Amino acid sequence: MPAQEISKRDEKAFLDAHDWYAPRIFRHVYFRVSSKEIAEDITSQVFLKTWKYLLETDINNVKSFLYRVANNLLVDHYRAKGREPVLIDEEFEKIFFYDQDIVREINSQEELKEVRGAMSYLQKDFREVLVLRYIDGFSIDEIAETTQKSTNAVYIAISRGIKELKSILTQFGEVQPPRGGSTSKH
Repeated sequence: MPAQEISKRDEKAFLDAHDWYAPRIFRHVYFRVSSKEIAEDITSQVFLKTWKYLLETDINNVKSFLYRVANNLLVDHYRAKGREPVLIDEEFEKIFFYDQDIVREINSQEELKEVRGAMSYLQKDFREVLVLRYIDGFSIDEIAETTQKSTNAVYIAISRGIKELKSILTQFGEVQPPRGGSTSKH
């Protein structure tokens, strides 16, 4: 694992961070864009912007910085396309959830498909913190720094997101997953 801080113009530390975080950033982006090519482009942009930033100043928390840049580029990408990002795609089935309550709930492929569909109904803020926590494996402090929210706000968003996800899953027999990324209920 690379150092958490990178000094201005430290090429070796930057390359170490790139080698470690590039696959993780790619995965983070890919879940939102569902296109390998777009995810590769955005991942490249993340590291290009980070290097340009490093030419001017130090980075105190590399992980949070990289994910913040990635999230900002995702927002830019979807603004250009005129729609909200969608977190759901086929690769979602390969993801391991760390929350044991959720793991117990997801014990078949059919249930996993329901979770994928239910995630698309969550509010954007809830989806974001749940993905950072359970897919990307961030700590609460890292989520707070990345999203620029207090740790208390992160705890609340995770708790409410899980509660809302469970509620959606309870109703899911009556609800069909939205097509084309819509996040509203039918």
